[in-house]
Amino acid sequence: MRSFLPLIFFICVTCLLSAADITATLDSSDGTSGFVVKNSAGTEKGRISSMGNMTLSGTVEASAGLVVDTNTLFVNSATNKVGIGTANPGTSLEVAGSIKASGYVILPSVPAFRACKIDNTQITFLAGYHVYPDEEFDNGNNYNPADGRFTAPVNGIYFFKIHFFLHTGYANTSNNYISLCRNGTVVRTANFGANGYDGGFELSAVMKLDAGDYVSSYSGNNIVTWGNVYNSFEGFLVSGI
Repeated sequence: MRSFLPLIFFICVTCLLSAADITATLDSSDGTSGFVVKNSAGTEKGRISSMGNMTLSGTVEASAGLVVDTNTLFVNSATNKVGIGTANPGTSLEVAGSIKASGYVILPSVPAFRACKIDNTQITFLAGYHVYPDEEFDNGNNYNPADGRFTAPVNGIYFFKIHFFLHTGYANTSNNYISLCRNGTVVRTANFGANGYDGGFELSAVMKLDAGDYVSSYSGNNIVTWGNVYNSFEGFLVSGI
């Protein structure tokens, strides 16, 4: 009978642990005493102090999400989204509040492009919407060299600029209107009155675009210019909204 006593004791303790929570009280509130977890070498790996503070030296794994102070930090394991300042993140990372960074913020997917005629030869942009045949860069592939349109991939505030080198000796009209257009409607326009001397022309605009809106360069008359550094249509996303 005596040999069965350890087994009976183990079964009883197991039943007690399964039936109810275990409550342990530390007779101290100084914050120094607590429950300590050590490895086989006796090295401390974790501690819960009598003040409720937890210190861990290893990796913390949470398979069912993580909540810190309701919404200070919220990890949704079902959607794999993280919220800071919000308990309902709608993107992979959503921050409700300001962000301060002491280093560089690298945004490799920001839409940005510069379209032009790359080789240094003469080119004529016909009256109407211009088609720039080449791209120096197009981060996101949002400019279409077939129709000269930049199409916004996301809602946001965008910056655009067009640049031309003009001269009446290149058969430019003495009075030409050049515009930046959103969805075919003029947003910014300027007049260039050529007088027989070399001249540069630039026009820029900041636009609020919805995803799918397109921006193009336009002129009321033909523009005869040169390639390389003498012409461009360029822009980038300033901020998503």
